[in-house]
Amino acid sequence: MKVVAEDVVHRLVGRIDHRGSSDVVESNVRAGGVGGVRSFLQGADSPSWAVRAAAGRGLAGFAGVPEADGVLRRLLVDGGDTFVTQETAEALLERRDARGLRLVLGAFAGADDDTADQLSDALFGVCCRTREDAERFAALCAVLAEDPDGAVRGEARWFLGRLG
Repeated sequence: MKVVAEDVVHRLVGRIDHRGSSDVVESNVRAGGVGGVRSFLQGADSPSWAVRAAAGRGLAGFAGVPEADGVLRRLLVDGGDTFVTQETAEALLERRDARGLRLVLGAFAGADDDTADQLSDALFGVCCRTREDAERFAALCAVLAEDPDGAVRGEARWFLGRLG
């Protein structure tokens, strides 16, 4: 895992240095430093559910970066503890953007019933607290209803149907 974590950290930092990546990624790397990213990536493989949940919450700030997205997808369907799923999903949804919602919607495709319940609870708990939240959620679903990923597109359309 150490070699993989080092490689991902270098790619995350390289995206900032060479492509002027998103402000969210840049601020997260600066705030947590490379060591913070490394600890999130290593924490994602921890036997401790609490450490995996914290890793999901920390990595949510890097949604949209392919190297982080793969780890986040895995944490969203964590078979060891539904709290990991819930914490990761809530952190992604609290971003209130298409990147975070896209990962959560995509996770429904590979989710068992318990995991799908946790994802739904997180989604409605974060995205439907207020009328403004629900409107933002509907607008994001409308964008993701045209996503190239069929699983994301299908879930976005399903939620739009429920909101409609």
